[in-house]
Amino acid sequence: MAIRHPERIDRLIAASVAYDMEGMQPDFIAFLPQLTPELFVGTPFEEEWRKLAPDPEGYPAVVEKLIALEFEPMAWGEDVAEIEAPVLIIAGDADTATLEHTVEMFRLLGGGVMGDLGKPLPASRLAILPGTSHTAVIGQAELLHSLIEPFLEGETPKGMFD
Repeated sequence: MAIRHPERIDRLIAASVAYDMEGMQPDFIAFLPQLTPELFVGTPFEEEWRKLAPDPEGYPAVVEKLIALEFEPMAWGEDVAEIEAPVLIIAGDADTATLEHTVEMFRLLGGGVMGDLGKPLPASRLAILPGTSHTAVIGQAELLHSLIEPFLEGETPKGMFD
């Protein structure tokens, strides 16, 4: 949405994302051929889908689409650099994308600069959750809320020289 329809985006929260397959963990790339719908049966993801989805029986079709997406080409660095809306990137320190890739995405969005020198901080933010894998990010609602709410409200923590 932020790339194709920027006029519809005021702020963006991107959790456990990548902009290029080159930034994915080697173990994840090696695992991709083993992805099957059966791996998702009986998972908390299925349980929540069946509770919340308008079509609880549509779960297998959604899983098929999610698996197909993993094999779509992805090299959006130039597009990411053009996003004007503030972005909150949230990743686990053991996520599918490498930490280096996540930091590079933050830099493409104007982040990674020195604060505390009287200049405004970049609009985008980066949060790395400790001890957190790709699928564990969504299980930390309280922590996510503490990061997301101030971002959506446009609040920026004040530094010593602000």
